[in-house]
Amino acid sequence: MLGVPKPLHAEIHKSGVGGKRVASFDNGKCFSQDITVWEPYKVYDFQFHADPGFRVGYVLDLASGPFRMVSGRYIIRESGNGVQLTLQSIYELHGFLGLLLQLPVYLVLVGFQRYLLQGIKKNAEEEHA
Repeated sequence: MLGVPKPLHAEIHKSGVGGKRVASFDNGKCFSQDITVWEPYKVYDFQFHADPGFRVGYVLDLASGPFRMVSGRYIIRESGNGVQLTLQSIYELHGFLGLLLQLPVYLVLVGFQRYLLQGIKKNAEEEHA
């Protein structure tokens, strides 16, 4: 509804620091992610590189527009009866349009991260059922 592409799958092409993960979306575009921290079962940090023309909100080009994803981090922690997975993202907003987009981008990103984490949880539970 908000013009945010649906993630289809992600593959790690090379693990470890200096490696690469590629996430594919239903708009035919990808995020390449350069791995900057790799601590299995603990922390995974990466820098984003969106394909040219990767649009969200129908008009915001993540590769060259006022809203750009910079980096992300997954953190895994033991929690009571399982594990907790957290996703953190760093993004930039540029120019006057970026200033106007601060609250909407924050709200959409929080919702999108929740959606991603629920999908990861579902996949993990199905894989280990």
